[in-house]
Amino acid sequence: MGIYGQSLELINIHNLTTVEQAKKIRSIYKFNPKHHHQAKGNLQKPHTPMDLTDKEAQKVLDNSIESSSENSNKRYGYHREKNRYYIFHPDNASNQEGYFTYHGFPVEETQVTDCIRNQLLR
Repeated sequence: MGIYGQSLELINIHNLTTVEQAKKIRSIYKFNPKHHHQAKGNLQKPHTPMDLTDKEAQKVLDNSIESSSENSNKRYGYHREKNRYYIFHPDNASNQEGYFTYHGFPVEETQVTDCIRNQLLR
């Protein structure tokens, strides 16, 4: 029981002592060719082109927030200079160094919940 009688939840806290340890739990942006500005995609549902450089996308991913939906590993980010929201989907893979990779693309503000938007704009 907690101080005020509330139930407590046991959680793991990762102790990081080196930069290399922190990198291993960092999500890594990986460009997906289907989001290239010249990709054709499906005529019914064309792929949205990514308008950030890899470096910019990594920065947005680094400051992103995990989706509030259960069973979703999507992350949402916001780029202040472009005033745009981005969604990042896990690739369900890792790169050769063992980092989990995500690809992303811009989304309309209406596709981001109020809760996520409020957290991103703090």
